[in-house]
Amino acid sequence: MTDDAPLIVTVQDARDAGLCSPGQRAWFRRHGLDFRKFLDQGIEAVTLAALDDAMADRAIQQARQRVAGAGDGR
Repeated sequence: MTDDAPLIVTVQDARDAGLCSPGQRAWFRRHGLDFRKFLDQGIEAVTLAALDDAMADRAIQQARQRVAGAGDGR
């Protein structure tokens, strides 16, 4: 990820944050977000952050950790 590239939260980030797939699907529906697109492409962290939701914040944190880990040679 370059400095100007958006942080993308993936379904794996959500799983790693402890969010089950059925719960994710219901959560996306409740917030009017496209779950299928999320599965295929992920979702920008800024979109989730705008929801001001603890579940979204956990998934964003996981994405940040994933990206940080990818940059340290692991």
